Amino acid sequence: MATLKEIEERVEKLRGKLLAVLQMTDAQEIMDEAERLKIEAADLEKDGKEWAAKMEGQARSPKGKFEVVLTEEQQQRIRQATGVHMRSVYIEDTSGRLNAAMPGTSRLQVEKIALEQARQQKVRDEAERSARAQAEENLAVLEAQGGQMAELLEIVKEDPEFRRVLFLDKK
Repeated sequence: MATLKEIEERVEKLRGKLLAVLQMTDAQEIMDEAERLKIEAADLEKDGKEWAAKMEGQARSPKGKFEVVLTEEQQQRIRQATGVHMRSVYIEDTSGRLNAAMPGTSRLQVEKIALEQARQQKVRDEAERSARAQAEENLAVLEAQGGQMAELLEIVKEDPEFRRVLFLDKK
């Protein structure tokens, strides 16, 4: 069974291959590569589901995490520090020990976890915005070629998986 790291690496490779398709100009080459990527994505999805099922079976608590609602002051400090609006923080806790210790946990500890999650979210959001902008730019270049390329792109852009991977539905 694949490890999480292997799955994540394969996801990144697949994303790179999808972006490379945007650089292609030959319609048949694009169709052939799309078929190969579809098979690779299906295999990756299968491995991901297997891994998730294995992890779910290993979790010691039913949820594996719990939510802590932030105070207005904490929300404001996190927004000022990162620009990210966060109402609550999700704390991973497969053992259940952190949840049991929550009543004695300081607000500063919770805020520190929330701040780290907000920073991570900001990095993810910026990376997605950048990838989306690059994908849209590349798609525009390909569409400008007109003819068969433009027709093919219209078909490919209707594929929900294509749209999801290239962040085309997020604004």
